[in-house]
Amino acid sequence: MPSPDLSALDVGDRLPELRLPPIDRRTLALFAEAGEAKAIGEATVHYLRHPQAAARIHEMLPGARIIVSLRDPVDRSYSAFQMNQRNHAANEGRAFVEAIRSDPVLQDTYHEHLGRYFALFPRERIAVILLEDLETRPGPTLAGLFGFLGVDPGFAPDLGKL
Repeated sequence: MPSPDLSALDVGDRLPELRLPPIDRRTLALFAEAGEAKAIGEATVHYLRHPQAAARIHEMLPGARIIVSLRDPVDRSYSAFQMNQRNHAANEGRAFVEAIRSDPVLQDTYHEHLGRYFALFPRERIAVILLEDLETRPGPTLAGLFGFLGVDPGFAPDLGKL
């Protein structure tokens, strides 16, 4: 997959005030080597949360297949809290239980974000998986995703990088 740092829809870390950039030759060049590949794509953690990303994807690629990987919401919130603590970005010096009461990022749920995609794309174009399934059952989880993408579900990728 191309680097998400150069993606057409890259929304960066400043949500939601960041404008989504236009597609340019640099972005299209990321896919130039794909040739006749049956499926190509890109990934970033920002597409789910950004309020304009689903509409932008739909506008540019209405037939896209969307894959969403979700973490346990409490694990996700605590991980964000720890990252913010390390980066001195927010909630410095506060306990998690205190921070979660006032920080909207830590209170974030998947419902609103997924709703934007389900409002625009048919259900059969969206696959939702759990990170825990990818970690504990990578083979069957990936085979399901390969089938969803219409590529060989028997393909056995190198799972040593997961």
